[in-house]
Amino acid sequence: MDLHKIKALIDLLAVSSVAELELVEGEDKVHLIKGRNQERKSANPVAGEPVSNVAPPLQAASQVQAAAATQAPAAPKSSAVESVVAPMSGVLQLASAAGAMPFATIGDALQAGQVLCTIEAMKMLHSVETEVAGKLVEVLVRSGDEVQVGQALFRIES
Repeated sequence: MDLHKIKALIDLLAVSSVAELELVEGEDKVHLIKGRNQERKSANPVAGEPVSNVAPPLQAASQVQAAAATQAPAAPKSSAVESVVAPMSGVLQLASAAGAMPFATIGDALQAGQVLCTIEAMKMLHSVETEVAGKLVEVLVRSGDEVQVGQALFRIES
């Protein structure tokens, strides 16, 4: 099992309400437990060896997301501009299908909870919604871009 697949599983677990996940592929086994203050069982698992516990990266992933959100490129000096960041890693789509109108375009008036894009991870689509109402002033990504947890995707002026 490759590290990208494990990272995607960690990202999915981090944003879901599931507390524990176990995946077995052949002789490889990954057991993820969402929790806080857990110690790392294996510092550097060797590729090809079973991984018994990968829970600590969940904590690291949330810390990376928080750090990336605070280190995103600074918005103009207006305190009313909010960034929408990627909640997980995956492939971003700005529209529901190829050739369809995008979920939102620059200048659109947005409502809190409105879908801005989807991120595909592990063949599952996850909607990214705005938490604030306002006007979409900047789109920082393109359809098909691979995005990382905490990466700034949009800027909204409220």
